[in-house]
Amino acid sequence: MVLRSKKHQVLMRLSHPIMRQAMATLCRQLHDPGGPDPVYRWSIAALHRSGFEALLAFHYTMTAINELREPLHDEVISTVFRVEGDRLTPVEDDFEQVVLHSEPLQIASTPRRDSWIRTVRGHWFQHQQQLEAFLHRQENEMRTVLQGRADAALARELKAAKDSYQHRLKELQDRSREQQLRKLAKELVQEKAEAAQPVLFEEMQVDAEFRLREIEEQMSVLRQDVERTRQLLTRERDTRISILLPKRFQVREVRVLPLALTYLVPAAAEDLVK
Repeated sequence: MVLRSKKHQVLMRLSHPIMRQAMATLCRQLHDPGGPDPVYRWSIAALHRSGFEALLAFHYTMTAINELREPLHDEVISTVFRVEGDRLTPVEDDFEQVVLHSEPLQIASTPRRDSWIRTVRGHWFQHQQQLEAFLHRQENEMRTVLQGRADAALARELKAAKDSYQHRLKELQDRSREQQLRKLAKELVQEKAEAAQPVLFEEMQVDAEFRLREIEEQMSVLRQDVERTRQLLTRERDTRISILLPKRFQVREVRVLPLALTYLVPAAAEDLVK
């Protein structure tokens, strides 16, 4: 699904084929820093805000895989931490939204930028360990949350599937083949009654018996067709309700992978000049 809210802007769902291809390309580049046009996981930028020494905007992907090995849920999540030396502390929700909706600025001063890079590298290993622990916690927490959502969705899908198959099986009974069967049954009774009456010529008796066999054969074929369709529908219903849907909404694993992170430092006056 594509939403064009403005002439120069297009919004797409993460499940859109273009977004899936873009995510796959990005993941390959993230895990191949030696390739052409490498993508680096972290960067440093300035933020026109006050009240902090340094922040860390951490972006990661969360993918839930079901028992059919299909993506059940895809999401990109961002979390902001306050950098306090070697420690990373999550910021308040309101402040996090302010930071994520603010535009990062390029640090204009090269010496100042290099100084921050050296500072960040000095704390990176401690930060990395805390981020890995954070991702592990997110996997466990979100697995419970996503399974709860999947269970609710499964209940809705099961009800819809049962109603749908019940309607289709009922419709099968009301279709023209059943009506045709009833019509043929009436004709069969009538022909049997006529065949039971004495006739003057043997040819008439033979013709009546032939019509009886023809009607019986038609009824047999129609009954087999109706019964075969009913069996196929019942088998399909049982497979979908008992096997397919439960596996589709059963979370097999949750993958939480780092995507990118940005260290944010307070902007200087020179950084605000475009």
